[in-house]
Amino acid sequence: MSKDASIRHISIRSIRKNPPDYTKLGRALIQLAQAKAEAEAEAEAQAQKDSDADSSASPTDDKQPTRPEEHL
Repeated sequence: MSKDASIRHISIRSIRKNPPDYTKLGRALIQLAQAKAEAEAEAEAQAQKDSDADSSASPTDDKQPTRPEEHL
């Protein structure tokens, strides 16, 4: 084999891609964050509503001790 036959030429082809649209990505992230915050707020409001309904449904007797130590 000669020296020229052992040398290989390697060529690399790439596909040029357009850069991402950061404005669209930013808007999408903001919308996701807003939707998550709204869902959390609704869940918190529902939990508060449920706890208020539970506390008003079962009135506590003021004469009953709230802790076992007070009973003795």
